[in-house]
Amino acid sequence: MNQTIRVIRFYCKHVLHHPTEIQYIRPKKQTKLPQVLSEKVVAQLLKSVTNPKHKAIMFLTYSSGLCLGEVVRLRCSDLDIERQTLIVRQGKGQKDRRTLLSTLAWDMVQKYIAEYRHNRWLFPGQSSKRHLTVRSVQKVFEES
Repeated sequence: MNQTIRVIRFYCKHVLHHPTEIQYIRPKKQTKLPQVLSEKVVAQLLKSVTNPKHKAIMFLTYSSGLCLGEVVRLRCSDLDIERQTLIVRQGKGQKDRRTLLSTLAWDMVQKYIAEYRHNRWLFPGQSSKRHLTVRSVQKVFEES
């Protein structure tokens, strides 16, 4: 829609040499409510996963309210066990924030850490130098 308006304005100004600026009414954007899963569906989703890494990702995502991009970029140092919080660095809007770390999610993360020892990223990708990709986490959610 914006491209169409810009083309019409260009045509009027440079081709027709229309001296006045023509006002256009832009259409309003649609606002849609997000799809929210019920507690029962979320419980089934979390129970269906058996891989400790995937289970830890899902529990952190749902209990802490993280976006997929935030959960894959977590570092081991971002977990604050004493305060039961989680530090999200450069999250949505490039802002740092703290969020809750539930005891159930912490239990899943501990089981995962006990099985897989990592240095930098909490959820490393194929190379330990890079974090897991958002697309691979999306596939885990889709499969479960």
